[in-house]
Amino acid sequence: QTYENLVEDEINKENLFSEFEKVEIVNFGIARTHLPQHIARIDKIVPDFNPQVVIFTAHSDEARRVMSNLYRVYVDSLEIDYDYLNTLFAELNLPRTVDEATFVRALKPRINEFIGWGLNHIKEKTESMGAVPVWMFVPALDEKPTPEQDELLYLQAKAMGYYILDLRNFNGTVPDEDLIIGSWDRHPNAAGHQLLANKMYQELINNKEL
Repeated sequence: QTYENLVEDEINKENLFSEFEKVEIVNFGIARTHLPQHIARIDKIVPDFNPQVVIFTAHSDEARRVMSNLYRVYVDSLEIDYDYLNTLFAELNLPRTVDEATFVRALKPRINEFIGWGLNHIKEKTESMGAVPVWMFVPALDEKPTPEQDELLYLQAKAMGYYILDLRNFNGTVPDEDLIIGSWDRHPNAAGHQLLANKMYQELINNKEL
């Protein structure tokens, strides 16, 4: 009942990409991982699957999610294979015992720079595999709307040459509260996933360039 499975079923049912016998969507997402881990996945895991399309998915309040994720990487003193990120952390000049609020204050002026670097890395790696880079925005239902930030992310990805699937306003007039699992978990329920699937499929049809 997840939206990517529903979209995969609809693509194959309608033979949307008729030159292929079958389309398969492989979801590499893991809870509480974001851009830093996606960069590693595109280098170490995704190439084994020989994809023809790679979709990077961003969400509402993306900058906060990425900063919180980078904080965990920083305080856990994880080994990092990327010179850019090692240099960024060194320039913050903070102890590994720093609290998250202090870390975020120091990182915030450079978070858009980091996101740009990460998206560029993913795009270059995708194209080196002969695959098509797609940036997709999937709104969250966690009561933290960030419309200005969402628009900036959209414009950034578009300017970088990503193909775009924009799932904003996927729920139309349906209240968010009708589309969440429950008050304890604001991820989309089955109805929410169906609406996301409808929007994603429509975006695929409408994006003639893609």
